[in-house]
Amino acid sequence: MNITIEEYDSSGASAHLIDAAITASYQAAFSGFPWNSQVTAEEAKIQFEKHKRKNGFKCLYAMTIIPTASNNIFSVSEHELLGALWWDCPTENQLLEERGEKLVKFARQKANTLLIWEREIFVRPEYHGNGIGKMLRKSFLEKLPIIYGSFLVLTRMRDDNIPVIKIAEEFGYERTGIKISSSKPGIDHEYWFYKAKE
Repeated sequence: MNITIEEYDSSGASAHLIDAAITASYQAAFSGFPWNSQVTAEEAKIQFEKHKRKNGFKCLYAMTIIPTASNNIFSVSEHELLGALWWDCPTENQLLEERGEKLVKFARQKANTLLIWEREIFVRPEYHGNGIGKMLRKSFLEKLPIIYGSFLVLTRMRDDNIPVIKIAEEFGYERTGIKISSSKPGIDHEYWFYKAKE
């Protein structure tokens, strides 16, 4: 499978098609492991639109490359968008409002720098196991120093989402030790961080 990682451009000519493909993939991903939630197309669209309004929103998405007789073109049909990762840059007050005082204190102690919240990373269930999540995270971490210079990435992961945790650990993400309950009884979310080595 030929895969490319693309940067989301809300002003691009095909942005509405890519939006539709991302929200369809988001819906599909959340109906699979580990969430197993019944997210409607409208709920997925509303959620993505809400996230796009966050401070400093940026997104990467993975797509298959469709060869033609004369050249290569990128398809934006929902079946060819494989997954996405997006992030934003909350202020300390926004982080406090959304995530609470413990995480803000942790971030202050770790670094006095730009905060990046890795909000979502997902791959359509039918494409799990193809290294797409790893490709998205690698591209994300390669872009951050170019765009921002100094930064601290914060995110959260569910304890039972072992494949995502393993990939994050491979790239140097570490546990903060701060946990919150998830919607699934007995399963916690833990906040994680990534800070580039100086």
